[in-house]
Amino acid sequence: MNSTRIRIVPEPDTTSGGLASGSSALAPREEDAIVLRFRIHADAQSFEALRGVRRSMLREESTLGRAEGEPSLVDAIFSSDGIVWAVLPSQRALCLERIAALEGRIARALEGQDGGRFTSSSRR
Repeated sequence: MNSTRIRIVPEPDTTSGGLASGSSALAPREEDAIVLRFRIHADAQSFEALRGVRRSMLREESTLGRAEGEPSLVDAIFSSDGIVWAVLPSQRALCLERIAALEGRIARALEGQDGGRFTSSSRR
């Protein structure tokens, strides 16, 4: 598939005063936290694939665990148009890798769709 139906675009990092809006997740100390923000551009079908892939990655994280110092996808706040993730500066590169992995898995899920629907067989 050549056309991109979903794009996750990074926005400038900001410092955090603690929790991101609406989150109950514990945040790093105020002076240490940065907030990564990503804008989501997706059609309805692609957004549904995003939801499925996110659930899959959360299950994997819960089942397999995380490496020491690796940020949890649970702490990322997803909305219909963006992702907000308060993390330590040392976790920034790992977060960007997780977002890139999310995008890659969404693209594969969309390529494997059957009849235009996101199916469980397309999840990894």
